Amino acid sequence: MQGDFAEWGVAEYLLALVADAVNAGNWQRGGGKGPRPQPIERPTEKKAVSFGADPIPIRDFNDWWDGA
Repeated sequence: MQGDFAEWGVAEYLLALVADAVNAGNWQRGGGKGPRPQPIERPTEKKAVSFGADPIPIRDFNDWWDGA
């Protein structure tokens, strides 16, 4: 009924924020060496979907659309 929001409660979000802050702080205190730590993925964050790198020319759109 609540979808992705049912997976985590307030406590889980706060714990993820704390873990992200600790990881970032440790990275900073280490002189910023190495890759920057990635934040913990939240269940409500959607990954961007890419369907191609270049736009399709208008003259080719109808052929592409009809073939889909």
